[in-house]
Parts: sequence; C-alpha cells; structure tokens
Amino acid sequence: MALEDAVSLADQIARQSDDIPAALSDYERVRLERTGSVQLTAREMGVIYHADGPAREARNRALSVRDADDHEPNAWLFGTDGPRDKTSTTSFFGRVR
Repeated sequence: MALEDAVSLADQIARQSDDIPAALSDYERVRLERTGSVQLTAREMGVIYHADGPAREARNRALSVRDADDHEPNAWLFGTDGPRDKTSTTSFFGRVR
C-alpha cells in the first residue's frame, strides 16, 4: 500500500501543484476508499482463513473445487484496469461488503 500511496500522492500533487491543500484533500479521499476496501476484504478473509467447525468444512469444500490458478477474485487488488465498485468485492463465498 505504501507504494500506491506514494504514486497517488505524486499524481495528486502533479495535477494540482498550484493548490497543495486541495491535492492533499483529494489524495486522502481517494486513498481512504482504496485502503478501506483492502482492509475490509482482509478482515473478511481473516475470518474465512481462520474458520473452525462447519465454517472450516464449508471453506475447504469451496476451495477444493476452485482452480488453484484462478486469481480473478483478487484481480481488483493487483489490477490496473481503473476504478471498481469500492463498496464491495467478491470472495470465493460471494459478495463481501
């Protein structure tokens, strides 16, 4: 996230070099959306990865039918295809809010 922060900050300052406070405000707004989405997804995945009992069995069943090379559910995190819906993402169990 730190490298993304640096690039985003540089972009905002380059776009608004005559108004640094506005650039910093825009940087904060943009990064809050992105980092919040990453944090919420990490929290949800932590619950899934550390599941016990029936939840663990359901997780294991869901993972066993997935292609090990299918990284599409995480493409939003590493992709450069532009903006995405930052209010939710998809895990292997469905939508995560």
